[in-house]
Amino acid sequence: MFQIGSKIPHEPNRARTMDCTTCETRQVRFALGPCRARRIRRSDTGESAAPRESSMRTFLTLLGLGIAFLGLTSSAARGQMAGDPFQGYAQGGQPQAMSAFQTRLPSIWPGNLWFETNLADNGLGYSGSYATLGSKARLFEDFLDGRWMLETQGHVSLERGKFFSNIGLERAFTLDAAGSDLYFSAWYDYDDDQVGPFGHTFHQLGLSGGVRSRKYDLYGNAYLPSGTTEYTQGDPTGQTVFFNRNIVTQAGIDAALQGFDAHIVARPEALGFVNGYVDIGTYAYQSDLIDTFAGISAKFGMQTLGGLVTSIQLNHDERFQTTGVLQVGWMFGARGARTEYSAVGRDLDPTPRNDHIVRYQQDLRLAIDPDTNNPYVVLHVDNTAAAGGDGTFQRPFRTLAEAQAASGTDAIIYVHRGDGTTTGMANGIVLKDNQFLLGDGLVHTIPIVGGNFDIFNRRDGLRPTITNTAGNAVTLANNNTVRGVIIDGTAGGLANGISGDGGLGSLSNGIIEDVTILGNPILNGINLVAIDGNWSFARNNITTAGQDGIHIDNLTGSTSRLTFTNNVVSNNLRDGIHVEDFDGARFVFSNNTTNGNVRDGIRMQNFTGTNGVFTFANQTASNNVGFGVNLFDVDGTVRFTSPTMDNNAGGGIGLNDVTGTTLITGATLTNNGTGIFNDLSAGTQELTITNSTINTNNLGIFTQSSGVGAFLTTEIVDNLSINNNQTDAVRAISRLGGTQDFLLENTNGPLVMTGNASLTGVGVTLFAEDGGATTSVLRSVIRNVQMVNTGNGAGTSGILVSGNGNSQSRFVLENSSLTGAVGGDAIGIQFDTNNVLLNSVRINNVDLAGIGDDAISATINGSGLLDLFINDVQATGNQTTGGTGLQFVAGDTSITRLQVFNSEFSSFNFDGIQVAATDASRVLANLTGNTADDNGRSEPDPDTLPFEHGFNISSSGTSNLTISLLNNNAHGNFERGLSMTTAGTGHITADLQFNSLTNNDLGEDAANDPIIDSFLQDVAITNAVAASMDVSLSNNFFALAAVLGNAGAAANMQVELDGNTNQIPPTLVNVTQVGYGTVVAPAITAEEAFFDGLGFP
Repeated sequence: MFQIGSKIPHEPNRARTMDCTTCETRQVRFALGPCRARRIRRSDTGESAAPRESSMRTFLTLLGLGIAFLGLTSSAARGQMAGDPFQGYAQGGQPQAMSAFQTRLPSIWPGNLWFETNLADNGLGYSGSYATLGSKARLFEDFLDGRWMLETQGHVSLERGKFFSNIGLERAFTLDAAGSDLYFSAWYDYDDDQVGPFGHTFHQLGLSGGVRSRKYDLYGNAYLPSGTTEYTQGDPTGQTVFFNRNIVTQAGIDAALQGFDAHIVARPEALGFVNGYVDIGTYAYQSDLIDTFAGISAKFGMQTLGGLVTSIQLNHDERFQTTGVLQVGWMFGARGARTEYSAVGRDLDPTPRNDHIVRYQQDLRLAIDPDTNNPYVVLHVDNTAAAGGDGTFQRPFRTLAEAQAASGTDAIIYVHRGDGTTTGMANGIVLKDNQFLLGDGLVHTIPIVGGNFDIFNRRDGLRPTITNTAGNAVTLANNNTVRGVIIDGTAGGLANGISGDGGLGSLSNGIIEDVTILGNPILNGINLVAIDGNWSFARNNITTAGQDGIHIDNLTGSTSRLTFTNNVVSNNLRDGIHVEDFDGARFVFSNNTTNGNVRDGIRMQNFTGTNGVFTFANQTASNNVGFGVNLFDVDGTVRFTSPTMDNNAGGGIGLNDVTGTTLITGATLTNNGTGIFNDLSAGTQELTITNSTINTNNLGIFTQSSGVGAFLTTEIVDNLSINNNQTDAVRAISRLGGTQDFLLENTNGPLVMTGNASLTGVGVTLFAEDGGATTSVLRSVIRNVQMVNTGNGAGTSGILVSGNGNSQSRFVLENSSLTGAVGGDAIGIQFDTNNVLLNSVRINNVDLAGIGDDAISATINGSGLLDLFINDVQATGNQTTGGTGLQFVAGDTSITRLQVFNSEFSSFNFDGIQVAATDASRVLANLTGNTADDNGRSEPDPDTLPFEHGFNISSSGTSNLTISLLNNNAHGNFERGLSMTTAGTGHITADLQFNSLTNNDLGEDAANDPIIDSFLQDVAITNAVAASMDVSLSNNFFALAAVLGNAGAAANMQVELDGNTNQIPPTLVNVTQVGYGTVVAPAITAEEAFFDGLGFP
């Protein structure tokens, strides 16, 4: 399409008169054009093509050859002439005697006559061959010795039988000193050689002048078309593409070009034997529509027999490319007989100039509908047009109703803005199959044969307004496109802005773009029911609908597609975009904005197909009462890329029974009820959340497997920020028999999670809840995470791992830290299961600091099994308000293996490490290489008993605790370094080796002074009356007393001492001392075997 107001530029590859688009290359095809001159095909204008007049061409060709033959065989004129009948003198330009072979005219003829056949496929500004009959005669001599001649030529095109002619008046005079003739001539050219149905007759004035000498000629011509010089179909400036009821993809042009040419002619002596000459020239042409272009030409001519002359000419320029012509002619007349006043004797030579008026022709090309292979039919509507219009661009209809009545299937109804009101546009329109409803003011892309094409009239963005005060503004049929209109329901009565209902069948395919729907439609902005195929919605603005902005119900077809791009659907009384009961293959949402809707921004529910592809890219949703995007019962691949969801009361992204693969990447979810809500009750889902920011929501991420047969994998990996969420930053749950594998990890540097659970809740909560008859399973991993200032002062603040009823949990925490658990436990572990399944917790390489209560608090009740492994934990407590470093309590009939290695729990207000077996629980513990220093101040009153211990080990009820304490350190604790006690009928089997328990018992009860109650004991091991205890000690270090005492029968407490290996021999009170290695070691071995038998690894 041309630029507005521009000429047609130099484009060698664009369509032109001499440029046939059907040619694969632009090679010269003799006669020397790029391809046959293009003509306006009648198929473009709805007419049939006219046959070529090949019989005329054949006749005139044979006529020319016959004349030549007669000239060669004439008995009255046999002989030879050295002079060129067209160019005069040979061999240096010397005059030659009149040849007997010269064809003579009657002596009364005062000049020359010639006949030519010009064979051309494409010549310069014309196409096709033609025959010429010309003459040149001397008229008179003026008083200045000027010689006046009259030259006329008539031509007939051999293909079309069209006539064109030239008539010129010439004055020539001689410059004796230069041995040259000068001439000037004026011309009138008439050209009726019309090419195609859009050809025209042109007129032209011309000027010619030159110098003739014996060896060289110089000449030039000017061409000045007159009258109407340009004709167009459509708008060649590109301001509009409409013409009548059609769409013009290329405007039709027939233009006579003004211009000039200039030449130099040489007659080399080497070519004298054939009177040969060489003509080299240049030229330039242009018109109001056609940019100036220039070219070069070359011509070679010669005489072979008598008056028979031939020449060949080639031209090349950017507009016509390479063109050419072959001339074969015969000259009649005694040209040398009347040249006594001429220095070179060529006054009667034909003037070298263009026979044709140079014209540029361009086909009218119409947009072809690829569905019908016919030109599109466009009906125009303008409510300011005069009455009685016919729907053409020039005479539009005044009302939509007229266009509807006049239109057929596949038509385009093009609505001009008019006065911008709904006058004539207030009764809606019912479209037919394959129709377009297009509004002015925009560029519209339509499909055409071979691709797409942009159509437009005005491009100022001012669109027409339509409505219906008693129904739908637009009612769709199959394969409709609605684009570029405003639907205004302000006047009332508008049911739906756009509506399509397939009824008992289905409505197929549709495009709705650049539509604004406003003014409180009673129902939906766009309402589609029972549809199938491909539907596209782009750049629409839909607000304040009584129900949904866009409502789609019952989409069928497993290959159907929905595409939503750059729509704004806001402030509707239900959902922005609502899709339900739908099948299909692909659903694309890109760059849409859905704000302020009373329910969800986008809601999709009840997908009836399988393996759909759902893409949400750059979606924006804010201030919706529900969710930004809310999906229900969807299966397939769901991908969110860079969504922005803010201040949605329900949440940012809602996933309800979404099976398949779900990826959320680059999300920004802030100030929502829940940033991401995911609940799977059946089926399999893989949910990945990455590269996202999830901040300042009520709850950051909620992911739940909540039903028998629900298998959920949640991976929260390599995110940017999960901060300042008022309750949990992340909550993962398995319940009602569901299974979930959960991962929270950053692989490139730690994920810093700051300020979560400030109102209530926990930084990360992991719940495995009762599954009833089916076990709920939660397997979770947290790795490379830093949690800072988490919690609200109640319960667990950092990470809570919990299992109850028929459930099973596996939890791993590695390479992480938690700093500033505000008023609560850093890590809480709570199990109360009623099955015999093994739960496992592994905490490795974790730093805990600034803890408000316990660093790690682990409680197990019920009948379940727990394997608790803690390694390389560095925990520093709060000496004034904090709790216990590691607090483990087992109750009911639970069975636990506790392993704590290479960890430090220091500066806690209560015990450094507490291990308590209660009720009928059974515990196998191994504490190796740990440090518990500076614990037990028991604030808020550090000067009053009781104080607490470094290690506090106890068994009560009927519990059984088997513990190994190896290579541990306890120093500077306010009560004992190690306190081990029993109660009820509890039993402890304990092996103490290579422990350093020194300089403890720092607490002094000032209220009990002057009795000294500090610095008395490092170790106190006490067995209750009805309890029992077996203890072995080897190579332990004590700075203060180590007292082992028994309140019951001596047999209830057996003590093994490995000689004097303990630095200070323990004090034994009412115990039974047995040989070292006889009781404790076999008991520990037996207990380990028991645990092995239960499946502990």
